Amino acid sequence: MTLKVKISNAPTHSSPHLAGQILIDVIDTNSFQLLGSGFYRDNSHIYHHYDMCDGGYLHIFSDRPNVLQVLNSCYAKDDKNIYFAHHGSTIEVDYNTFKTSDELGCLAKDKFSYIQFGERMTEEDLKLLPDDLLGKLKAL
Repeated sequence: MTLKVKISNAPTHSSPHLAGQILIDVIDTNSFQLLGSGFYRDNSHIYHHYDMCDGGYLHIFSDRPNVLQVLNSCYAKDDKNIYFAHHGSTIEVDYNTFKTSDELGCLAKDKFSYIQFGERMTEEDLKLLPDDLLGKLKAL
């Protein structure tokens, strides 16, 4: 099976100097590697693949290749932000108290509340979680 991926030439917030360049000319294929959760790295950049039924999009996420840490299948962080990996978007959380685990998938918490799929959970959302999962989330 061949994965078709649309290459995004649009500049990102962290790589405006690459505007107009063809991504295939930017990627160092010798050092290109999967980090997990749709993130890839080469010697110069972090890339994010947004998966869609047509193959999705691959774009330059950051030009700081050594600072991204994939936390689990849903979240990643660098030295300043926490990201919801499915979209590669920054989420508004308390960086220093943010916690998640592989076992919890897209569930997480910070000192203010609980998070699911990068969004704050309501009390009603929490009531829908199975008791064992809610217990693991609270125990983080």
